Amino acid sequence: MDAYTYNEPNRVSAMLLALLVHGLFFSFLFFGFNWHVRSPRHVEVQMWDKLPDMKADAPAPHAAQELPPPAAPPKVAPPPPKAVEPELPHKADIEFKEKKKKQERLKQEEEAKARLEAQKIAEKQKVLAQERQEAARTAMENARIQALKAQMQAELDSERQAQVSHFKDMIQAKIRRNIVMPPDVPDSAEAQFFVIVLPGGDVVSVTLKKSSGNAAYDAAAERAIYKAQPLPMPPDADLARMFRELRLSIKP
Repeated sequence: MDAYTYNEPNRVSAMLLALLVHGLFFSFLFFGFNWHVRSPRHVEVQMWDKLPDMKADAPAPHAAQELPPPAAPPKVAPPPPKAVEPELPHKADIEFKEKKKKQERLKQEEEAKARLEAQKIAEKQKVLAQERQEAARTAMENARIQALKAQMQAELDSERQAQVSHFKDMIQAKIRRNIVMPPDVPDSAEAQFFVIVLPGGDVVSVTLKKSSGNAAYDAAAERAIYKAQPLPMPPDADLARMFRELRLSIKP
């Protein structure tokens, strides 16, 4: 078969389809776009010697047609915020906080206990100080009373001693006046007697305690004691009791 005489099948159909497609394309171009050719406007220019008076009434220029403001877009409510779930604390944090609270509570209790103990100690020391002050005042008062008593006793003893000495001298003087002096008695002779006397001055008994070395003088002194009764006695009954038992020293 000759190559130049071979006819492709469906060649006519393909050509018709191509023409149809091109026709539709040109129709679309023609009807889809509006090709208008506008002629430019005429511009007139006027020449002026001077500028016209702007205050004069001039025809108001054509106000440009105001376009309506664009419609505001509809407000869209923002979505509600999502609830943030609280993050649960870690178990270790909870235990640490609880431990810290417990430690603070124990510390406060210990501080309160320490303050109470300090207050008790202060009150006890205050009471002890008051007791010491009271004891010191009492001791001072007792010392003052004792000193006063001692002074009074000393004064009384001194007065009594003076009275005792005075009445003893009176008794010895009365006894010496009643002595019948034996011969050859030295001036240094001294006889000591123990004498029991009644409250009125009467002599109950006379006992020689120490001899003078001269028996005649001792006997004369004893007789003189009995002759001197009633012996001089102090008027004070308490003081007179001191003369119930006398120790007399008789000298010439």
